[in-house]
Amino acid sequence: MNKNVRSRQVLKNIVRSVSGVSFPIAGSVVVIYTLSGETRKVAVIATLFAVLGHIVHSTMALNDRDSRVSVANNSAATRELNAVEVDASDIVI
Repeated sequence: MNKNVRSRQVLKNIVRSVSGVSFPIAGSVVVIYTLSGETRKVAVIATLFAVLGHIVHSTMALNDRDSRVSVANNSAATRELNAVEVDASDIVI
């Protein structure tokens, strides 16, 4: 289950990343359509590298942010639990 949740989060990050560059991708498609020959090949390769680089960077940044939030939440919960003092007389069965 944890692996499924993780893969879903990665897919969500990729979709969010691609949606963030949809306008530049559309512009690149228009430019590539107007080019021909070797110039078109260079434009396609450059566009693919730019999109893949953006996806990798965005996914890594989102994963770093998520892990920092998770660590912060875990440490805050641990501090709260450590601050709780329970006396044996407080326990009711």
